[in-house]
Order: sequence, then structure tokens, then C-alpha cells
Amino acid sequence: MSVPLWLWFAVLAVILVMLAIDLLVGTASGSDQVAVTMWASGSDGPVIRVLMNPTVYDGMPTLAREIVLRHEITHVAQDALPRDNVPTWLTEGMADYIGYRGSGVPDSLVGAEIFAQVRASGAPDALPAESEFDLDRPGAERRVGYQAGWAFCQMLVDEYGESQLVPFYVAVSRGDGSTEERLDDAADNVLGTTFDDLRVQWQAWLQANA
Repeated sequence: MSVPLWLWFAVLAVILVMLAIDLLVGTASGSDQVAVTMWASGSDGPVIRVLMNPTVYDGMPTLAREIVLRHEITHVAQDALPRDNVPTWLTEGMADYIGYRGSGVPDSLVGAEIFAQVRASGAPDALPAESEFDLDRPGAERRVGYQAGWAFCQMLVDEYGESQLVPFYVAVSRGDGSTEERLDDAADNVLGTTFDDLRVQWQAWLQANA
């Protein structure tokens, strides 16, 4: 399977008026975010904006800023593929995996909230639903969703090798049928397994690392 090369430049927009972030994002919680990547239509095609919130970003340590930027730029690169075909947990999980990759931040901190949930009540039965990423939800709840996706990507890398992560994502994005069908086809075609098996491996990885 060919993987598209991404050769675009990325432009970051630093929003100085907090109300403007709320208006652009479309929710009153927009100004609580460190950064948001947004998609819109332009005269020459899709326009992708990474909106940076200096009120939050400026107070972050350098390493945390780098992680945020890698995460958001990953979203820009992901737009080279059909974005709406990929479940949010995989889109955000991959962006978090790239964001933290090589940072030296231990897994115990990257997945702190979901690991705490696993220790308290066991691994989740399923990966997060789309509604779990709504900006109007409490930040702690959304972080668990992000971390669940990150854990899936980290598990895939640990079990199948990092070279399989992007092809798996591409296969899901370019697949046909329902989300479940695309995930299952990608698991079969790229990894030689089923998505149900991947879900069980994700649960086992969470239990082993919590």
C-alpha cells in the first residue's frame, strides 16, 4: 500500500483575543484549549488552521509546547487523507503518539488518567465514541478519550512495529463501508488480524501498563 507524501507548509495562527477563539471554534470552551486545528473551505481548496492560544501556550514548558505543536501539525498532515473516514480516537491517538514520540515523557504520565481508570475499574469495553471528544465535555473526560486512542497506537507499535502505524491509518482512511468495516479491513490487510483482536490486545496492554 502506498503512503502519500505530505509536502505542505503549515501556518500557525496565534489568536490574541480569547473571544475570537470561542467564535472560531463554535463553543464557549474554545478559549480553554491550548491549540485547535480547524478545517474550512477556501477559494483554492481546503484551508487548515492551527489556532494557538497564547494565554495557555505561553505558560507551558518548552517540551510541552513541542508536544502540542507536533500533535497539531500531525492533524494538518492527516488532512492529505479522507479525514471523515477515521474515528476520532484514532485521529487523536495518532497525533498524541507522534506528539510524545521521542519526548522522553514516560507512558505512565502520557496515559495517567486512563491508567487510573483501568486500575479502578478495569480496561474499557470499547474505544471511545465520537461524543467523548466534544469540546463541551469536561477536560478530564476528553483526556481519557485521547489517552485511549494514544494507548491503542502505542500498543500497535509495540506489537507490530512502528512501520505499521501509518499504513494502518491510511487503510482505515481509504477504506469502504462502515467505520467497523474499515477498521476490520485495515486490521486484516495491514496486520493480518481482526479489529476485535486488536481491541483485546489494547485492553491487555492497558491492564499490563496501568
